[in-house]
This record gives sequence, structure tokens and C-alpha cells, in this order.
Amino acid sequence: MLLSDLFSLSADLCLVDVRLEDEGVTLVLRSSQTTAACPACAQPSTHVHGHYMRRLADLPCQKRPVRVCLEVRRFACRTRGCPRTTFAERFPTLTGAYARRTLRQAESLTEIAFAQGGKAGAQLAKRLGMPTSRDTLLRLIRGSEIPKRKTPRVLGLDDFAWKKGDRYGTLLVDLEARCPLDLLADREAASVARWLREHPGVKLISRDRAGMYAEGAKRGAPRAKQIADRYHLLVNLRDTLKDALARQQDSLPVVGEHGKQAGLSSQDSAHPSPAAPVSVQAPPKPEVGEVGVISAERPHLTAAQRRRQISRANRYARYQQILALSREGLSQRAIARQLHLSRGCVHRYVTATSFPERALPGKRGSQLDPYLPYLRRRWEQGCHNGRQLAQEIEVQGFRGSASLVRQLLGGWRASLPAPEPAVRGPASLLVVRDPTGATHRRTTSPARACLPDHC
Repeated sequence: MLLSDLFSLSADLCLVDVRLEDEGVTLVLRSSQTTAACPACAQPSTHVHGHYMRRLADLPCQKRPVRVCLEVRRFACRTRGCPRTTFAERFPTLTGAYARRTLRQAESLTEIAFAQGGKAGAQLAKRLGMPTSRDTLLRLIRGSEIPKRKTPRVLGLDDFAWKKGDRYGTLLVDLEARCPLDLLADREAASVARWLREHPGVKLISRDRAGMYAEGAKRGAPRAKQIADRYHLLVNLRDTLKDALARQQDSLPVVGEHGKQAGLSSQDSAHPSPAAPVSVQAPPKPEVGEVGVISAERPHLTAAQRRRQISRANRYARYQQILALSREGLSQRAIARQLHLSRGCVHRYVTATSFPERALPGKRGSQLDPYLPYLRRRWEQGCHNGRQLAQEIEVQGFRGSASLVRQLLGGWRASLPAPEPAVRGPASLLVVRDPTGATHRRTTSPARACLPDHC
């Protein structure tokens, strides 16, 4: 009785023997029942047809593997019309049909597989006394049932791309538990409404400003409150600020120059320099003509810069055309219909105080930014070797690759003046004739002595 309680055996099992071996512990079990029910007709049978042994892996004891030798009886079914002639007795509390391990070991291995994965889980199970393969652990994961989640109170809706620019789906997230719930094949309002009707109880729906999500949430959960999520609020704020700053782009450099001058004046007052400062003025901005063509064309423009010039000229011409139609008294709707433009574009041009320039993309930070003053100083000292400079800043804490340094130096090297080609004269052969009359192509010692006399 003590051993049965120690190994947590059920009442229908009887412990026959316990063997302590070098490989581990072996338990010999058999059933204590006299009858067994047929799995096909569910009728009990008492006629024993035969028996065989099943060997199962169980939970370890003191990190020693435990093996179960289970004596299984095969019964004969006497029920007329039953498709089964014989059947083996089942042990639902111990193991499943055709299984090679007990239910409790399978549960423990499943937990290890979900926590560690295949390879790491197999190593941990071996140290715990349950040796198995990573394929078995992955098979246990695939065979486990997906737990049913309760309906979330706060639901997040957003789209994702199955194929960018072609096909999109919908991602549903439980924002309180911070875990995904489901994926919808599309981002239509009908799919969202159907999912919400199948999962009643949603109180808050966080979404972007897409119309199909608003319609689907209204049809599927009319009592739920719809709110805008933080990400799209920040994105909308960023886009609005970029548009507002783009309209005032002409005044932004002036503010920057005033800030630089103020900073320079404060530095000069704190650290006076014996030399007089030299004022450096920024080059004037090229003027734009009536059709938007830049009058002072910069030399050596790249293909991308030429395309930007042409695009700006076209936008400026469209801007002048919209202003001309607005002065004639046409409404914004009529202008948009006549020029085949959106009403938002026409409204932006009509309400702008000046030509709205496109905002330049922000420059991302680089790993080399903290080391730029040192690299510039070494460059001016004459060190133009990228590998050497990369090794020097690695000592200071740089963790990037040497290719970043070479790329930076490549831009600096392009600004250097091209070296003047060396002028080489025509090759000549010096033939030395000594007093004896012999001709020498190689200047031997006697010939060198005669050179001052012949030159």
C-alpha cells in the first residue's frame, strides 16, 4: 500500500513487483479488475483470451529512469453482431492506446517542449532522467490542444500584409493580455463583424482610422466603444507636423542661422579666442522662376537631383495653375474636377501662404557620429587609411564594422582635388663609349669614371 501511494497508482492497478536495476527502477503492474468493457459495443466481458506485456516510460525517481511493465489481458467479446472478436483492456488513468509513455510523463515533456523547444528541451529532459529526442518533443507540441481563450475586454484591430501591395489580412490582439488572438484572411468589414458576433463581450475596440474596421466594429459589436490606438495617433501627429513645417520651410533656415549665431556668441563670450572670427555666410537659395525652373543650376547634378528638379518644377506649375483658377472664382471642388486632382491637394495649395515645399527625409543616426570629430582631425592630419582609422576608434569603443569607416572616407576622398598627372618624357637610352672604343650598355666602373668627360 505504501509503494502504491508512493508511485500514485490508481485503484484499478495492482503493484506486483519493484526492481532496482543499474538502468533505473522497474515497476511491474497489472489490473485488479475482473472484467473489461468492449470499446466497440461497450458490453463487459469476463472471458480472458490471452495476455501480453507493455513497457512504458514513467516519471523519474531521484533522477533515475522509471520503467513500467504493464501486464495487459486480452478479452473475447461474446456479444452477437459486435465487429470485434477480441480486445485489450484499457487503462485510461495510466496511459493511452498504443502509447509508449505514461500520461504524466507525456504532460511533463509537453511542458518542457513548450518552455524550451526541441533541442534545448531534449537536453533538459535527459538531465532530468527522461531521455527523449527533439522530434518527439515537437510532435508533442503539434499534438497538444490549443487552449481556448476567453473573449477579451479590450480588442486591438490592425492590418498586416500577406503580400505587400497586393493582399492584406487582419490581426486581432488582446491588449490586456498582450497576446495575439486570431488572424483574418482579409480586412473587410464583414469578416470583422462576423468574428465579433461569434465572440460577444468586447467592451473597447482599439483601431486605426480605416473605414472598414469602423463599419465592422459597428455591425459586430454596436455597444463596444471604439478608440484610436496610440501608434496611429502618433503617426497622424507626425504627418501633420511634417506638413505644417513643410509649408514654412522658407523660414526654417533663418531660425537655424539665428540659433547658430546665438550659440557662437555664447561660446565666444565663455572662451575668448585671440584670433578674430571669420563669418561664413550660407550660399543664397536659388531663385525659382515663374514656371518653377531653377535659374542658378548647380553643376554636377546627379540623376536623382535632376529628377527632383523636374518634379519640383511640375508641382510649382500646378500650384500656379490652381492659384490662377482660384482667383477666377472657381471652387475647390471644381478645380479638383477640372485638373483631375484630389480635393485635399487643391485645399492644401489654396490655403498655403507660399509654395509648399516637400519635407526632406530625416537623417538617421550612425554609429560613427560620436567619432566624427576624431576621424575628421586624423583625416586633416593626413591619415587616409580606412582600416587604420577603424582600428583606432575600436580602441575608443566603436563596435561597428570597418566598412562603415571606408564608406565615410570614400565620401571625403571624393571631395579631394584630383592629383595632377605626372608628365613623363620620352624614354632614352644612354650609351657610353669608353676611350678604348668598346660600347657598354651597362655603366661599369670604368664607364662611370668617363661620364664627366663625355657629358
